[in-house]
Amino acid sequence: MLTKSGFSHIGSGDYRTVYAIPDAPRVIKIAKNPLGVKENLAAIENWRQAEQLNVDCYLAELHEYSSDGWWILQEHISETAPPTIAPLKDTLTEAGVTIAEVNRHNVGTRNGSAILLDYGGSQ
Repeated sequence: MLTKSGFSHIGSGDYRTVYAIPDAPRVIKIAKNPLGVKENLAAIENWRQAEQLNVDCYLAELHEYSSDGWWILQEHISETAPPTIAPLKDTLTEAGVTIAEVNRHNVGTRNGSAILLDYGGSQ
Protein backbone atom coordinates (compact mmCIF):
# COMPACT_ATOMS: atom_id res chain seq x y z
CA MET A 1 0.00 0.00 0.00
CA LEU A 2 2.62 2.58 1.04
CA THR A 3 5.12 1.38 -1.56
CA LYS A 4 2.62 2.36 -4.28
CA SER A 5 2.83 5.90 -2.88
CA GLY A 6 6.62 6.00 -3.19
CA PHE A 7 7.54 4.84 0.32
CA SER A 8 10.43 2.35 0.48
CA HIS A 9 10.10 -0.66 2.75
CA ILE A 10 13.18 -0.69 5.03
CA GLY A 11 12.40 -3.50 7.40
CA SER A 12 9.90 -5.38 9.42
CA GLY A 13 9.87 -7.14 12.76
CA ASP A 14 7.27 -9.03 14.71
CA TYR A 15 5.61 -5.85 15.93
CA ARG A 16 6.37 -2.99 13.51
CA THR A 17 7.10 -2.23 9.86
CA VAL A 18 9.42 0.61 8.82
CA TYR A 19 9.22 2.67 5.62
CA ALA A 20 11.42 5.47 4.30
CA ILE A 21 9.40 8.52 3.37
CA PRO A 22 9.99 9.77 -0.17
CA ASP A 23 11.86 13.07 -0.55
CA ALA A 24 12.37 13.46 3.22
CA PRO A 25 15.04 12.25 5.65
CA ARG A 26 12.39 10.47 7.70
CA VAL A 27 11.08 6.98 8.42
CA ILE A 28 7.68 5.93 9.64
CA LYS A 29 7.39 3.03 12.07
CA ILE A 30 3.93 1.49 11.90
CA ALA A 31 2.67 -0.89 14.57
CA LYS A 32 1.38 -4.24 13.33
CA ASN A 33 -0.32 -5.15 16.59
CA PRO A 34 -0.69 -4.02 20.23
CA LEU A 35 2.93 -4.94 21.01
CA GLY A 36 4.04 -2.60 18.22
CA VAL A 37 1.88 0.13 19.75
CA LYS A 38 3.63 -0.55 23.06
CA GLU A 39 7.05 -0.17 21.39
CA ASN A 40 6.01 3.09 19.72
CA LEU A 41 4.62 4.49 22.99
CA ALA A 42 7.86 3.48 24.74
CA ALA A 43 9.85 5.30 22.03
CA ILE A 44 7.79 8.44 22.63
CA GLU A 45 8.43 8.28 26.37
CA ASN A 46 12.14 7.51 25.89
CA TRP A 47 12.45 10.48 23.51
CA ARG A 48 10.81 12.78 26.08
CA GLN A 49 13.14 11.49 28.81
CA ALA A 50 16.20 12.01 26.60
CA GLU A 51 15.05 15.58 25.85
CA GLN A 52 14.67 16.33 29.56
CA LEU A 53 18.14 14.92 30.25
CA ASN A 54 19.69 16.80 27.28
CA VAL A 55 20.87 13.63 25.54
CA ASP A 56 18.31 13.60 22.73
CA CYS A 57 21.17 14.40 20.32
CA TYR A 58 22.16 10.73 20.68
CA LEU A 59 18.77 9.47 19.45
CA ALA A 60 17.20 9.58 15.99
CA GLU A 61 14.95 12.61 16.26
CA LEU A 62 11.27 11.89 16.86
CA HIS A 63 9.34 14.32 14.67
CA GLU A 64 5.70 13.31 14.99
CA TYR A 65 3.57 10.48 16.33
CA SER A 66 -0.01 9.39 16.70
CA SER A 67 -1.40 9.85 20.18
CA ASP A 68 -2.57 6.22 20.20
CA GLY A 69 0.92 4.93 19.32
CA TRP A 70 0.09 3.27 16.01
CA TRP A 71 2.83 5.20 14.17
CA ILE A 72 5.87 7.35 14.84
CA LEU A 73 7.84 9.52 12.43
CA GLN A 74 11.60 9.60 13.03
CA GLU A 75 14.76 10.95 11.48
CA HIS A 76 16.25 8.53 8.95
CA ILE A 77 19.76 7.67 10.14
CA SER A 78 22.41 5.60 8.36
CA GLU A 79 22.20 2.04 9.66
CA THR A 80 25.98 1.66 9.55
CA ALA A 81 27.03 1.20 13.15
CA PRO A 82 30.29 2.81 14.31
CA PRO A 83 33.22 0.55 15.29
CA THR A 84 32.22 0.76 18.95
CA ILE A 85 28.98 1.66 20.66
CA ALA A 86 30.36 1.61 24.20
CA PRO A 87 30.65 5.44 24.46
CA LEU A 88 27.00 5.82 23.40
CA LYS A 89 25.83 3.22 25.92
CA ASP A 90 27.93 4.86 28.66
CA THR A 91 26.64 8.36 27.87
CA LEU A 92 22.99 7.29 27.97
CA THR A 93 23.46 5.21 31.12
CA GLU A 94 25.30 8.00 32.95
CA ALA A 95 22.53 10.44 32.01
CA GLY A 96 19.93 8.08 33.47
CA VAL A 97 18.18 7.13 30.23
CA THR A 98 16.34 3.85 30.74
CA ILE A 99 16.48 2.29 27.28
CA ALA A 100 16.78 -1.47 27.61
CA GLU A 101 18.46 -2.41 24.38
CA VAL A 102 21.44 -0.53 22.98
CA ASN A 103 23.28 -2.82 20.59
CA ARG A 104 24.92 -2.75 17.16
CA HIS A 105 21.59 -3.66 15.50
CA ASN A 106 19.85 -0.47 16.61
CA VAL A 107 22.71 2.03 16.34
CA GLY A 108 23.63 4.02 13.25
CA THR A 109 25.65 7.13 12.52
CA ARG A 110 24.98 10.82 11.96
CA ASN A 111 28.00 12.91 10.93
CA GLY A 112 30.30 10.18 12.25
CA SER A 113 28.63 9.98 15.68
CA ALA A 114 26.77 6.98 17.08
CA ILE A 115 22.99 7.51 17.14
CA LEU A 116 20.36 5.21 18.60
CA LEU A 117 17.84 4.32 15.85
CA ASP A 118 15.38 2.21 17.76
CA TYR A 119 14.59 3.11 21.34
CA GLY A 120 11.19 1.50 21.75
CA GLY A 121 12.14 -0.67 24.72
CA SER A 122 12.57 0.25 28.36
CA GLN A 123 14.07 -1.45 31.38
